Amino acid sequence: MNILIRFSGDHPLDIAADALSGYHRPLSGEVANLTATCPQTAFFPEWLSSPPLGLDCTVEVDGDEIMAGVLYGARVTAETVELRVEG
Repeated sequence: MNILIRFSGDHPLDIAADALSGYHRPLSGEVANLTATCPQTAFFPEWLSSPPLGLDCTVEVDGDEIMAGVLYGARVTAETVELRVEG
């Protein structure tokens, strides 16, 4: 499974994720959300020190867009970065 998170804005950034969790297809106007786990090496240190919360992004799996939303959370550990996206 190839997972890609595409961030828009003044400095577009595409990040490959290792795993997704918490995603389900929204029904009847529900809000969808998911958590993507990414390697820390995929990010610039400045990005990690101040993640652009509220930035528009899309999530693709095997080339198909499964969600368009915004970054609403980021958790950084010594090895990984967990990005929370809501759409």
